[in-house]
Amino acid sequence: MHYQVVVLDSETDGAMQITSLAWQRAPNGDDQGHYYDVEIYMGLCAEDALGSTFEDNWVPGKKTLVYSGSVLDLSAAASEWEPVTLTTPYWYGGQQNLLIDIQWASANTSYSFYTWKWETGAARSVKAGSLSSATGVLSTQMSELMLTGTLALDGSTFAQVKTVFEEGF
Repeated sequence: MHYQVVVLDSETDGAMQITSLAWQRAPNGDDQGHYYDVEIYMGLCAEDALGSTFEDNWVPGKKTLVYSGSVLDLSAAASEWEPVTLTTPYWYGGQQNLLIDIQWASANTSYSFYTWKWETGAARSVKAGSLSSATGVLSTQMSELMLTGTLALDGSTFAQVKTVFEEGF
């Protein structure tokens, strides 16, 4: 399977070091999922909507492998978040759209971990039933995601901080 989504820069809190990605489980379907040969990539996307060709959605040279595992087990109660800690944290600069690409061996998947989805109004996800497929089916719905990590802080000199306080913000 191959699933790709774009998170708009306006939907994030700016620059951050992303250390985990979480999905919120829906009440329907299985409460667990077992996925094999999983890879998750993060990078940048220049567009607000995706095209059906997976590789065309990346800003060239910005695709980074952030998770790789032979088995990924997801299990959560309805409406709980299920985080996946990235094997390699990803620095997101907050200035462009974030592209998240998840790939797994569909032939070995057992159970299905259903997640809450939301209507985005644009083609913000693309999915294919085979990793060998270069293209997928576009959708205006995408899984609800939560990115966690360390937000970037703006550097300021003592004089800048002093001026802010004297001016009353």
